[in-house]
Amino acid sequence: MLFLSLILMLLQEAIPLKPLQEIDIMTNYELRKKPYVENANVVFDQPDKESGTDLLPFMSINLKVKKWAEGITQIKVSDNKGKTYLKKKPTEEGLYDFELGFVDDIKDKVLPGKFFISFLMDKKPIEQITIEIEEDGTFLVNGEKRGKF
Repeated sequence: MLFLSLILMLLQEAIPLKPLQEIDIMTNYELRKKPYVENANVVFDQPDKESGTDLLPFMSINLKVKKWAEGITQIKVSDNKGKTYLKKKPTEEGLYDFELGFVDDIKDKVLPGKFFISFLMDKKPIEQITIEIEEDGTFLVNGEKRGKF
C-alpha cells in the first residue's frame, strides 16, 4: 500500500500546475457536531442540549474555474491517499464545491491534509491544483501560502 501511495504521489507531481489566475478558491467554514463514535465506556448521564463547545469548524472548498484548458473532459478531486471527493464534467459556470473535513482532524493528520484537483482529458490528467493544510494550520494552494487556520 505504501508503495502504491508513493507511485501515486510521484505521478501527481509530474502533472503541470494550473495557473492560479485561471481559478478562484474560497474556503468555507461551518460549525458542525462531530459524529458520535461508539466505545466501550458506559455513560449514565447524557446532556439534553448541545453546547457551543460540541460544534467544531468543518471546512469545505468552493472552486471557480475561470479558464479551461482545451480538451478537458472531467474534473476530479482526490486526496493523497487516493480517495475521490468529486468527479464531474466541466460546466460553463465552472463552480465546484467539495468537503475536506474538520479542521482539527486535518491539522492533526487524522484526515488527509493534501488534495489534488485534476483536470482530465480522456481520463489522463493534464493540469492540477494542489491544496495542502500543514500541521501548523498553514493553507497552501499550489505551494503558495493563502492563510493559516
